Amino acid sequence: IDELARMLARRPADELADLLPERVAFAAQMFPVLRSVAAIAARPRPPEASDPQQQRALLFAAVRELFGALAARYRLVLVIDDLQWTDAESLALLRELLRGPDAPPILYIATLRPTEAAVVPINDVEKTVALAAHVYDLHLGALSPAAAAELVAKLASRMGVALSAAT
Repeated sequence: IDELARMLARRPADELADLLPERVAFAAQMFPVLRSVAAIAARPRPPEASDPQQQRALLFAAVRELFGALAARYRLVLVIDDLQWTDAESLALLRELLRGPDAPPILYIATLRPTEAAVVPINDVEKTVALAAHVYDLHLGALSPAAAAELVAKLASRMGVALSAAT
């Protein structure tokens, strides 16, 4: 969401006026970083719902509308690294984004490593990811030491960083 806020902040105000859904202020309640976008901060704060479940539903719907509006104009890729560390509320929001039949057309990429220390059960995470229309499950093993060294060297070269022999 932080990166989304940065992307929106770089867009012209007239573009955002047409792009932002009516209930975007509800999304800003859940993610205050969205208030760093002037077009969102200028919107009046919505009234608080008296029922927490109703408030949650409004917030989730607003985030879904925002992603839907963005996906209608741009190609979106949502990358979530280490999904096993998510919390129950974030997982519920992801479920809302993936819920069909009219889920926003977004390429979702998530990395997930099975661990017993996960915040929510891995089965819950896997069931949520399985809600997407097309799911490809790639099992990747560890890199060999030579492959890891090659990857580090390539990345360092792209960044203009010289590696010493001790590195």
